[in-house]
Amino acid sequence: PNFVTTNMTISAQAVSVSIGDDSTIGVDTAVYIQKLVVTVVDSAGRAVANAPVSYAVDITHYGKGLYSQTATYNLSASYLNQAIPASTSTDPAVYGYRVLCPNEDFNRNGRVDAGENINGSTDTGSQPTLEPRAADVSIALADPAVTTTNTSGRLYLNVTYLQAVATWEIYRVRVTTNVAGSQGLAERAFVTVFPLGADSTGAPFQVPPYGSRACDQAN
Repeated sequence: PNFVTTNMTISAQAVSVSIGDDSTIGVDTAVYIQKLVVTVVDSAGRAVANAPVSYAVDITHYGKGLYSQTATYNLSASYLNQAIPASTSTDPAVYGYRVLCPNEDFNRNGRVDAGENINGSTDTGSQPTLEPRAADVSIALADPAVTTTNTSGRLYLNVTYLQAVATWEIYRVRVTTNVAGSQGLAERAFVTVFPLGADSTGAPFQVPPYGSRACDQAN
């Protein structure tokens, strides 16, 4: 028999991903919970069911100063490896506002590498530490049994953070999906917030978790 070889191009259906947040903050023992929804649609806006979603959270900045000082957090700059204001030596007491310090773990490998221990802090064994602690903020499936989007193209996630760091950290959520060879990606930045009315006297976040001096100072 005669065979004919033909080159074929298979076009993957483009997908789009969005991250939405709930207007309420959940409360559990010593933690707050931010509920998120990931929505996946195709190029025609149709919901994509059973789409696998990968997710991650990264603390980009942590704040220093006093709780009474007005925060000046600028989310548009939260992806940059820089302090706000620009100098890591700016003292909040002189500046008049809290300052944002970049995550000291620049390469996010969980180890203290050269130049990363900006503020010179150490643990009880006098070993250099990295601030903020990665464990301050975590992300997980809202329902561990549901790992892909539902028939409406939605998957629900929970971001959990210590009550003590509310208002003091900026984190970035990144989600990706791969459907039939087409990858979708979305990122959003958030501030660790607290539920309405939780800022009563004695709230744990009223004590600065990482100190009140400049980014390059240990407390």
